[in-house]
Amino acid sequence: MFRFILILVFGFVAINGVYGSGWSDYQLDIGDGFSIVRCNGLDVCLCDKNHGMIYCPSQFVGTGPINGYALTENAVYLRTYGRKSRNLFAGDKFENVDPSREFFFIYDRKTEQLSPPLTAADFNTEVEPLSSSLISWIQPRNPNPDLPLRGAARFLGVIALYFLAPLTILIALSGVLLYAVRKRGRKR
Repeated sequence: MFRFILILVFGFVAINGVYGSGWSDYQLDIGDGFSIVRCNGLDVCLCDKNHGMIYCPSQFVGTGPINGYALTENAVYLRTYGRKSRNLFAGDKFENVDPSREFFFIYDRKTEQLSPPLTAADFNTEVEPLSSSLISWIQPRNPNPDLPLRGAARFLGVIALYFLAPLTILIALSGVLLYAVRKRGRKR
């Protein structure tokens, strides 16, 4: 019995690790073989059908995660936030998203080339001014929004198993011990 409980506990721990890491990460198919992949809050990237990285914030200085995309016949348009140093302590190398800065990218589907980061003014001149105002930006969202909830429920289940299983065994043993002591007391 103890071996079964031990296997059950380790099984839940192993399964919990799968659901626990990256609860808010996702891969969103945006059509035509392209997908948006969220690895963490700062790395929201564009990938092609072969899972090749087209845009990743770490490729360009100061650019951040994708906050909008538009797919057309000739191009994939990206709108991204900026990135800034966190500077919480001396030597802090971590970065945060900077929503006050915006960059734009154009991925030409024919040449398979990504433009350098563009400002809003550069983007409007690069794309026809009339068509740039007609672009319908889509904000990438997790296609499985219930995954973090399932992961949290599974995590709490493992925690409950860790604490409640020994507690239940302890209470059961206490009850058996108390029963044995009372029964022995009545025989005397």
